[in-house]
Amino acid sequence: VCVPSPKESCLSAECPPYGECRELEAGRRVAPPTFPSLPSCWPNQAALSNTCARLSLLVDLNKLRPSVSTESICTELRRLLAIHWASLGKYEERLVLLCDLKEGFNDTLEVTLSGDKNADDSVPADVKEGIRYLGEIVSRKQTSFQSALSAVIEVKVETALVSQ
Repeated sequence: VCVPSPKESCLSAECPPYGECRELEAGRRVAPPTFPSLPSCWPNQAALSNTCARLSLLVDLNKLRPSVSTESICTELRRLLAIHWASLGKYEERLVLLCDLKEGFNDTLEVTLSGDKNADDSVPADVKEGIRYLGEIVSRKQTSFQSALSAVIEVKVETALVSQ
């Protein structure tokens, strides 16, 4: 079943309809969303670790073109990360990038990057490199002028090193 995204996920006027496909549970209840990462690395509840990093993006909403949503910015970040990995010859990376509005803010996106549920031991280095790369490319305005990312005015990268 398709669940419409909340109006708050539209950051500028005129967003096209968007939703998530979800399973139906017993009693025809809509199941909660499923993600390929553990709940400990979902936006707004991430516990930073070797395999979970966070990026906060403060956006100047007045600089956005029409129809920019949280998901469209997230798609752009995924595209940039995929291009970066491909340029390094890394085609098998198993990373998950999720985005949502930061709780209590309508102009800040919280982005998490983690290994997927079946990730291997190379994930900590890949998560750290991936979040560092995204933070740099967005903060240095090295994205397309027409990209919604050009409206980002503050970038905060958060990682953690946890000894095992």
